[in-house]
Amino acid sequence: MGQRFEFAVTYEDDVMRAAIRRYLVRMLLVSHSLQSVAFYFWVLLLAAALAFFRAPTFAAGLVWGAVAALAATFAAYVYFGRRDALAGLAEMKRRKATFRLSDEDMTIESEHGKLIVDWRSIVEIVRAEGYWILGRARRQAIVLPLAGVPSAALDFIAARTKADV
Repeated sequence: MGQRFEFAVTYEDDVMRAAIRRYLVRMLLVSHSLQSVAFYFWVLLLAAALAFFRAPTFAAGLVWGAVAALAATFAAYVYFGRRDALAGLAEMKRRKATFRLSDEDMTIESEHGKLIVDWRSIVEIVRAEGYWILGRARRQAIVLPLAGVPSAALDFIAARTKADV
């Protein structure tokens, strides 16, 4: 069948920051790749060692080492992930994209190019106020700002993806 919906969205800074923050926290808590686990293991180990050797007793060293390790890991994950995501947004001169929805796929066009997304590749929809995050395999996601998107198009996306919403 042919095209069902077409609409344009604008990527506002506040919506994108909120979406990136939520996505990164979700990735840290829900899905871990071997690459990120290895990096954060070394950050964790370094923070724990520094806290352990600075503590006055062995027990305090264990407690403070664990707290410091978790805090350092989370901070590094959020900093590097957010920095990389916002760099892509900063490169866009016109922060607009056009979405075309059909029975077979979703097409997104912006100044960066054209992306055709098969509905089967969307494994999760995270709903939030002002945006949806369409999660794909391999730590990829599409942020869909909701301003100006017809509610029938959102219902269509939810029905086509069959993802948990």
